[in-house]
Amino acid sequence: MSNLLTLAGPGATIVAAVAAVFVTWKLGQGQLAIARQQAEIAKQQASMAAVRLQHDLFEKRIAVFNAAKDLILEVFHNSNVSDEAWNAFMRGTETAVFLFDKSVTDYITELRNRGSVIRGVVAHLADQQLPRGSERDEFARIRSENFNWFVAQFEVIIPKFMGALALEQAIDTRLPKPT
Repeated sequence: MSNLLTLAGPGATIVAAVAAVFVTWKLGQGQLAIARQQAEIAKQQASMAAVRLQHDLFEKRIAVFNAAKDLILEVFHNSNVSDEAWNAFMRGTETAVFLFDKSVTDYITELRNRGSVIRGVVAHLADQQLPRGSERDEFARIRSENFNWFVAQFEVIIPKFMGALALEQAIDTRLPKPT
C-alpha cells in the first residue's frame, strides 16, 4: 500500500499539471475569442465613426452651400442684398475655409465681393444727391453687370459645390457586414 501511495503522489502531480494545462489552454482559447470579438467591434465602431464624421461634414458643407444659394436668390429677387440676407450669408460662410478646398473658398470670396459691390452700388444709386449723368450711369452699369453675374450663378453653384457634397465621392460610408 505504501508503494501505491508513493507512486500515486507523482501521478497525481502529473494529472494535476495536465489538468492545469488543459484549463489554461481553454481559458486562453476563450480569451482569444473575446479578443477577436473586441477587434471586430472596434473595427465596426471605427467604421461608424467615419460615417458619423462624413455626416457631420456634409451637414456643415450643405449649410455653407445653402447660405451661398440664398445670397444668389436674394440678389435675383431684389437686385440687392438686404442687411439681414448679408448677415446670414456672412455667418453661414464664415467656416468655409475649414470645410472646402481653395476653389470653393475662392468662389465664396467672389460671391462676397460681388455682393458687397451690389450693396454699395445700390446705396449710391439710392442717394438722391448723386447727380444724373455719367457717374450714375456707371453705377447702374456696375449693378447690372454684377446682377447678371449672380443670375448666371444658378448654373454654376451646383457644379462648384458638387465635389464636396456628392456622397459617392466621400469616404466609404457602408457599414461592415456582421461576421
